Amino acid sequence: MSGCLGGSGSTTTPATSTQGEYTSTGETTETYSETGTGEETTTATSEYATWANPWDASKPVRIGDGVYRITYLKYSIKVRQAEGTPVYEYEVEKRRGPGKVTVYGTEWDMQTGEARKVELGEYDAYEYYGKLIPINADQLDAPVEYWLWGTQPLEFYEGFFLFPIAQTFGMGYPEVIGFKIKYKDNVYEVYNPSAVGKDDYDFYMSEGFSLADVPDTDLTYTAFFAMTTFGFWGVLEEENLMTSTEGSYGFMNYQYKYKIEPQGTTSIGEKTFKTVRVEWSYIVGDARGNGWAIIAPNLPVPLEAEGLFVAGGTNIYSYMKLEDIGFEEE
Repeated sequence: MSGCLGGSGSTTTPATSTQGEYTSTGETTETYSETGTGEETTTATSEYATWANPWDASKPVRIGDGVYRITYLKYSIKVRQAEGTPVYEYEVEKRRGPGKVTVYGTEWDMQTGEARKVELGEYDAYEYYGKLIPINADQLDAPVEYWLWGTQPLEFYEGFFLFPIAQTFGMGYPEVIGFKIKYKDNVYEVYNPSAVGKDDYDFYMSEGFSLADVPDTDLTYTAFFAMTTFGFWGVLEEENLMTSTEGSYGFMNYQYKYKIEPQGTTSIGEKTFKTVRVEWSYIVGDARGNGWAIIAPNLPVPLEAEGLFVAGGTNIYSYMKLEDIGFEEE
């Protein structure tokens, strides 16, 4: 994609290329020779790193000599969904890993036809946990928590792990055991007994409350979605982020400009990362926007990012800042 966008600036050839599972960082070496009374050789060494998996936390990352899975995130967000409306603020916590779940099922009385909730026991599970905390919110006036349990890591949900809150919990998948949402005194829960071998029982689904009753979830999801699906991130999968670069491409109503500038290092989650600042502006048809981000090439989530995204009558502002991150060695 970077070639298509007409990137310019210093270029190098990577000693090690981007791997399928994580971003690889290596070194390149260039040798120059001069002839005269003798031969002089100068060696220049530079680092090379791309952003291999923007916003994709489903793959492990390489940090130093180790390979890790991200198991915990804490970040703050600011969002605005329409032009001229207030900017709202929230804090988000996400966690994933082994856990336990008490499973419920539905049992039917054959004579009366009545349904009865039945506790089927506690089971080991792979658990996803999220918490959306209002700081200066629209209507959300208390934290909302949610849990999703699977018999294994859930491939369909891994792509939502970074999101403040998902819009689907995949109860049609046989490996999904259940999920629960808690907002103030309200609880919504759904369980699939067959996922734990209890085929004699039907699904259990509580009534009177659902995700649709939790305010601000659409607002936060939409703003985060606009940020993460923005097409510019693909440029960073090919550019060398360790070299200062400016690029642009323009043709009628298709225009991009971007700048990449290495920054230094920062520490978060008891790890130290090299950082890069990227800036962009774009026009693609009726879509336009601009923004910036501070990223660590071997992390799939930015350390900080801010953007304006305008298209099809929408005018979305999105900002996020990573406050903490946790890892488990693979």
